[in-house]
Amino acid sequence: MKDLVNIKSEELTSRLMAEMTGKRHADVVRDIKDEIKRLQLPENKVERIFALVEYVDKKGERRPMYKLTEKGWLQMAARYDAKTRYTLIDYIEKKKNAIPDFSNPAEAARAWANEYEKRKALEPKAEAFEVISNSNRLSTITEVAGLFDMGRNTFMKWLRANGYVMRNINKPYQKHIDAGLFDWKIDRINGKLFYVVLITGKGILHLERILNPDNQ
Repeated sequence: MKDLVNIKSEELTSRLMAEMTGKRHADVVRDIKDEIKRLQLPENKVERIFALVEYVDKKGERRPMYKLTEKGWLQMAARYDAKTRYTLIDYIEKKKNAIPDFSNPAEAARAWANEYEKRKALEPKAEAFEVISNSNRLSTITEVAGLFDMGRNTFMKWLRANGYVMRNINKPYQKHIDAGLFDWKIDRINGKLFYVVLITGKGILHLERILNPDNQ
C-alpha cells in the first residue's frame, strides 16, 4: 500500500491538476502513468518527480493520487493542448512569484512560520548526512536509503541495476569494495547465512553525487 498522506493546499497533486483542467482525476492519473512509462527513468528518479500516494475520498475509501514536483507538473503540461498547457504553466509562475503582503501582520507571520518550518524540517536530515558521510563507521542499506528519501527495497534495486551489488546475492562487487565505497559482512537469520551490504562514508558521498547531481 502507498502512503496515506495529508496534502497541504499549496502542494501540486493530480487532484489539483484535474480540478484546474476540468479533467477527470482518473484520467489525469492514467496520463501520469503513461508519462512515467514513456520517460523510462529509473524508479528512484520517477519517485522524486511523481510520488504515488493515497487519499481518502468522501466515501471514506482510499484512492490513488500523485504528488508532483514542479518538474513533474511541467512535464505533464507539455503533453496537453495549448490552452491546458498555458493554464498549468501560468499556475506555476503565479505560485513562484507570489509575494506575501507584509503590510498584513498575520500574512507576514504565516509566511515567516512556513519558511521556518521548512528549514527546520531539513536540518535533521542534513545533520545526519553530514555525520554519517564523514564518519568512519559503516552504514546499513536502510540508513543510507533514508538519506536519499528512498525505501530500503527501492534503494537495493537501484544498487543492483546500476552495478554496485550483485543480482544473485546481496554482496557488493569487488571493484567497489577496493575503491573504499562498500563493504560487507555475513549475518545469520533463522540458521541461514546472508550477505549484508555496508556502505562507507566515502561511498555515501559518491552516491550523493550520482543521485543528487543538482546539489553539487
